[in-house]
Amino acid sequence: MTYKTLTISEEAHAALSDLKLEGESFTNAIMRLAKARNDRPLSSFAGRWRGSIEETKANFDKLDRMWVEYGRELKGRLSFP
Repeated sequence: MTYKTLTISEEAHAALSDLKLEGESFTNAIMRLAKARNDRPLSSFAGRWRGSIEETKANFDKLDRMWVEYGRELKGRLSFP
């Protein structure tokens, strides 16, 4: 495994140190925190859309077309000779 040296402020170091679990390395703490950020449930985005009603309708229409196309593709994959 290769290693990189990072320069962070004392304030950032203290904040990370506070988030680090007992016996956990800084590397493992950073990996745990980064993974937790990427593993947010879809529901955490509820209410965040700021688009217009027209944009929302267009997005749902596109999504509907994508599901139809996916259904056709899946049906083709599942066809038996």
